[in-house]
Amino acid sequence: MDDGLIASNPCSRVKKAAARGVRPMRSLSLEEASRLVAAAEGTRDEALIVVALRTGMCQGELAALRWEDIELGPRSAITVRHSADT
Repeated sequence: MDDGLIASNPCSRVKKAAARGVRPMRSLSLEEASRLVAAAEGTRDEALIVVALRTGMCQGELAALRWEDIELGPRSAITVRHSADT
């Protein structure tokens, strides 16, 4: 438009996206996290909850974990390679 190649700016017709309410993220307190782990003890979700609390991984990252992403041993590590839509 500035160079005279087009008559009007096509971007001027684009509507702005609706503003979403941004809420501050709330983390669990140490007491809440301990109660959650205690409540999950012995369930099939216990390991998943412990990994989530200790790593801070997102739901999608946790859902996409595979055994090959986990290295156990003296230098244990989890490599995030994928994320699933949750």
